[in-house]
Amino acid sequence: MDCLIAFILLYSEGVNVKQWLIDRFTWPKSKKPILVGLFLVTMPVVFAAIGHRLLVGQFPVIEQMPFSGHVFGYFLMNLFLVVFEDISWRAFLLPRVIFLQPRFTSIVTIGFLWGAWHIPFHLNLNLIAPDQMMTQILYYTCVFLIYYVVWALSEGSIIPLIITHAFYNTLGHFTVENILFLEGYSDGWSFYYFQTIALGIFACVAAMYLKHSKKNFHLD
Repeated sequence: MDCLIAFILLYSEGVNVKQWLIDRFTWPKSKKPILVGLFLVTMPVVFAAIGHRLLVGQFPVIEQMPFSGHVFGYFLMNLFLVVFEDISWRAFLLPRVIFLQPRFTSIVTIGFLWGAWHIPFHLNLNLIAPDQMMTQILYYTCVFLIYYVVWALSEGSIIPLIITHAFYNTLGHFTVENILFLEGYSDGWSFYYFQTIALGIFACVAAMYLKHSKKNFHLD
């Protein structure tokens, strides 16, 4: 629905949607966005595992390692699914908001709204309890900052972001989501909180770098 709304608004602006999509799905010249993206979404998981080890006394337990084909298939499925979300929330909405309100708080606000957008889905699937909603929104806000950094480095392309997004969803599915439901094996919430803290730290440092280097979005 959000992607459909984005396309309707593009048409209303008089944008050549076909060319707009071609521009967004053109590989950037630099490999930096994808490398930075994969680093930024991998390190918080590593940080969380180390934090879990220091707090609980052991690394978090994953009950069963999945077949590699299952992992790859899940990644491919996510490559398709995240496209629609990245088109609407990143490729369409984010550069326009930054153009109108070029402040870091604008990015954080969109991240907060993006997190709130996910809450009904998580509640419906019993992935979180009602008292965990604000924690989950904070988590998604931090993730949004990571995606902002990747998008800002990508010269208008959405491909590095899609790969980063799909990779992170896959990584999260086979680590944090697995760990959270292993009661008695791991302290899943400590892993989750450490990961959220690391996401916020890495995202803010990267965003400060972008601000210092004066990288920004363009609405071409």
